[in-house]
Amino acid sequence: MEVGGYAGRILNVDLTDQNWKVETLDMETARKFIGGFGVNNWIAYNLIQPENDSLSSENPIIIGAGPLIGTMAPSTTRVMITTKLPINGAVASGSGSMAFAGMLKWAGYDYIVITGRAEKPVYLKIFDDDIEICDAAELWGKDLYETDDELKKKYHGDCSVIATGQAGENLVRYAFALVDKTATVGRGGLGAVMGSKNLKALVARGTKGVKVADRKRFMKTVDSMLDRMRNYPLREFWHQHGFMAAWDVIWNLYGFLHDNWSAAYPSEKANELFGKERFYELKNKGFACPSCPIGDKDLLEIKNGEFKGMVTPTTSYLNSLFFFMYCEDCDANKAVKALDVISRYGLDIITVGQVLDLFVGLYEKGIITKEDTDGLELKRDFKSLMELVDKIAYREGFGDILAEGMVQAAKLLEKDVEKQVVHIKNLSIVFDPRNFGLGSMEFSQVVNPMGAHVACGGSPTYMPGSDIEKFRSHGQRMGQSMEAVNRVFSHPTGLDIGRLTKFGEDWYSVLSSLGICARGHINRFYTINTCADFYSSATGFETSPEELIKSGERIWNLQRAINVREGFTRKDDKFPDKWFEPVEGDGKKYQMMDYFRTTVITREIAESFLDGYYDERGWNLETGIPTEKKLNELGLESVGSNLKKRRLL
Repeated sequence: MEVGGYAGRILNVDLTDQNWKVETLDMETARKFIGGFGVNNWIAYNLIQPENDSLSSENPIIIGAGPLIGTMAPSTTRVMITTKLPINGAVASGSGSMAFAGMLKWAGYDYIVITGRAEKPVYLKIFDDDIEICDAAELWGKDLYETDDELKKKYHGDCSVIATGQAGENLVRYAFALVDKTATVGRGGLGAVMGSKNLKALVARGTKGVKVADRKRFMKTVDSMLDRMRNYPLREFWHQHGFMAAWDVIWNLYGFLHDNWSAAYPSEKANELFGKERFYELKNKGFACPSCPIGDKDLLEIKNGEFKGMVTPTTSYLNSLFFFMYCEDCDANKAVKALDVISRYGLDIITVGQVLDLFVGLYEKGIITKEDTDGLELKRDFKSLMELVDKIAYREGFGDILAEGMVQAAKLLEKDVEKQVVHIKNLSIVFDPRNFGLGSMEFSQVVNPMGAHVACGGSPTYMPGSDIEKFRSHGQRMGQSMEAVNRVFSHPTGLDIGRLTKFGEDWYSVLSSLGICARGHINRFYTINTCADFYSSATGFETSPEELIKSGERIWNLQRAINVREGFTRKDDKFPDKWFEPVEGDGKKYQMMDYFRTTVITREIAESFLDGYYDERGWNLETGIPTEKKLNELGLESVGSNLKKRRLL
């Protein structure tokens, strides 16, 4: 049988020796772990050891593209990148969209595994079979956008680029990369790992295409999906609004917290200075990833004032909110300018915003002084905050301390302020359940190996208050049995968010391994049955929905096992103390509630959700480690044996 979907090759690049080799992708491994995210984890399991430092030459960068990428399947562009993160030592994966994954597949590769360290700055060129480790001396020191522009100019635009900026070069521990100047990938320090290898960028171009095993069957599913997506009543709404579609709900119903998550931001001020009217003034146009019929990204243009003429792409205008909230003299123009500068440096605006908020707040309270900040006066005005961003990117003065991340910076200051840092596994939180309730997006931050980030665990709990029947239909869409759905409703609060999150994660594993976009308004068109049909017809490996979701569970358990080996257990799956502290302001009371907003979540209830999560996963409740029984059930006997050998089971 001729296998389709997969390119069938892995490109191994050794930057130290300046050579590369191509090996054949083992199809049994591919079938067992699907592809993309799944095979990335299997490669990481075999390459990454606990003794390897994240910024050492031994730490690999593993780049994977799933079997649906490069085909006609809608919204399948997600590149998965796995490495050991500098921010916390976790082995985790980030995902980004745009064109790189498709170019990689069309060039004839499913995976790139990069090891070693180049003596001088380089970039990696992959143009079909033309592989080259190229001199990047002229790119080193340039920002991320300039790097992308230079490479696309050099190669006439017909390519895709993953790059980092000066923050990555200077090993800022939360530096990341962008795909085609837009899609964020590697929160927690991928940019720093690239910098540690003197790797400025990757540029890919492919012309070979991707074959599918059963074209007629495959295209029948494609046509059905495209018809549904093109006729989706809210399609034009997403084109027009992007993620600002949720603005009224976020601010008018739920609001947001700032000042180190301890005060309510005034909704009237937010609406006036940053809200929908400002968004429409700034929006140049919306755009989409290749193969996506539902565009939700924004090209923003400042049309007046000091920064007139500045144009910047982003996955969402809302990203600039994470600077706007912490800047006292900010308007939408300044917030978007900050987003542009921070992205150019290769910095994560979510983390940067919260670093600034925390340490400026400590300065305002007199807890830290100019003696601690290298003589710098910390203020919340735009000019001062942007100067501090510059110092972080270049590791200058006080910025050198802040470049280590919030937790380590607090330790280095020796001011006994570590308890004031709101984080999960050293990463600044993204979703505060005191705003929206403790849903699966909020809960998954606690149990995810990476820590707090925007990714897995998605479910209808994005917006509490919707019809409870959504959970049942969504559960079935993800491959849950009715018995499992009923267990989700067995908790005294009426909904066990821990048990629900388990199924959301397995679903995320399947999507990420196939290459399907995980954004809610995209993956809503997919079901486990559709995924199984696509996978079977693309690859020729006839796979049932039950087998596919079991693979998703297998992948998530493997990811957990890798991080157990790195020392992560239940002790690290901690709810921030701040979540249990009510806040009143802006006419609202912010406290952590259940989905129905009838029960205040105490620490005891939160821990019971954690028990439910571990129980549903078949893991040890005391340690959070997968049991030998569970690993064997999933065909991970060798992983269990390795953990036993290390006395971790």
